[in-house]
Amino acid sequence: MAKKSDTKRERAATAALANGSRQAATKTKAQPVATSVNLDLLKRLTETPGTSGREEQVRELVISEMRPLVDEISVDALGNVIGVKHGSGKAKVMLAAHMDEIGFLVKHIDDKGYLRVQPVGGHDASVLVAQRVLVHTQEHGALRGVLTPARKPIHLQR
Repeated sequence: MAKKSDTKRERAATAALANGSRQAATKTKAQPVATSVNLDLLKRLTETPGTSGREEQVRELVISEMRPLVDEISVDALGNVIGVKHGSGKAKVMLAAHMDEIGFLVKHIDDKGYLRVQPVGGHDASVLVAQRVLVHTQEHGALRGVLTPARKPIHLQR
């Protein structure tokens, strides 16, 4: 639904993008930020385990993907991956990103197989309801699960 502040051109561009028409969309000032996304890399990054303090697997993936792009690569005592690309100008640029993810430690398994977990690092509990998770075990590898916090459903909370 259009806002009153939207111009006719903005509404036309939005409609054109929704319909897949790039021609009408290019008449506006807004341009796409990226022309392509490496979906295979994005998939591998998001599917590689990397809970805070246990980033070994995702760190190796980051290093392997960075290696062809930088002149130097190292890992410091805290596990940070540092890549250096030598340039010809005086300007210096730093790109920084997190490679860890929200994680939990299993504290208890009850008789029915339900897990009690303890968070590793900070998280927003409200976004965890019904999220799919992988539980990494020593004996059985990664097991699929779903987070079901012990709380009332949102539509019953009042």
